[in-house]
Amino acid sequence: MAARWNHVWVGAETGVLKGVNLHKKRASNYTELSVLSRDQEVCAMCWGCPQESEVVLGCLNGSVKVFSTDKEKFTEFRDCAGWGRGLCGVAVLHCVVGVGGGGGVCWL
Repeated sequence: MAARWNHVWVGAETGVLKGVNLHKKRASNYTELSVLSRDQEVCAMCWGCPQESEVVLGCLNGSVKVFSTDKEKFTEFRDCAGWGRGLCGVAVLHCVVGVGGGGGVCWL
């Protein structure tokens, strides 16, 4: 299923990114299931751009991933684990992604 036709995006405690098409009542996994672990739990999500063609995920282990709905794959990855465990939020500010956790901010 084309990722751009999903209406809802869900991040799971196993690190899975799911896209849900409400019209077809179908959910699709966009994470390789062989690499799942609970330390990749999705703690925060936001749109990566105004066109809503990127989903930014902040994970429990301090990693940040960018999923392209056009390319249907993860296109960027950043390890921000040095800023403390457990991201509390992600935000896109003027095309720069900042993540907060453990009292600090990591700019991508």
